[in-house]
Amino acid sequence: DRLLSRFLAGPDSADDIDLEKVLTYLTALPHADQTTDSIDALIQLAKNFWYAGQVAEALRAASHAAEASVNLGDKLLLCIARGICGVVLSNLGRYGEATVSLVECCSIARDLGDSRREATAINDFGQVCGGMGQYEVAASYFEQTIKIADEMAFDDLALRARSNLAVCAVELRDTARGFAALSRIQIEDLTRQNVVICASAHHNLAHLHLIAGDLS
Repeated sequence: DRLLSRFLAGPDSADDIDLEKVLTYLTALPHADQTTDSIDALIQLAKNFWYAGQVAEALRAASHAAEASVNLGDKLLLCIARGICGVVLSNLGRYGEATVSLVECCSIARDLGDSRREATAINDFGQVCGGMGQYEVAASYFEQTIKIADEMAFDDLALRARSNLAVCAVELRDTARGFAALSRIQIEDLTRQNVVICASAHHNLAHLHLIAGDLS
């Protein structure tokens, strides 16, 4: 319990904590002993492992969080956990399982009236389709994401979806669609949080110019 409390207290308290020990502790808890705090800790662990490139641990943490959320009856935590599972499974090339996770995530988000999580799941499902080489289908999901994100002013999500749509446009050799997707991305959009997305967008823009034969 003290280990979990220190982890949940934040980075200043958790710097010297072995995250794999926390994961082992949390996954060993019986479902009856899981709480919103322990599930939230599993979700945070999944994110930490994902960003650290420890994909197997990320999936283990997110999967246990999803199971515990079902047992607890917490739809929001289940939505978050299934969304993470979908992203990790897609990265592993397990597209069928990723699809099931993201469809569930999207459905729960819609039931909760959580437009941001719904749009994020749609974007992530577009990534699944792109991973399977279904670029036209993927593009349609990114366009759905952009529509919702623009309407709800989810600027960071719209930026991500526009960059993803440009990737599809490159693969489809659809320069008009790609230029249209990237036309809304400006240098002013660059922040520390989205620098990778902006860099990817500008890379795709250069690729589109090459396809179009514009070498200027």
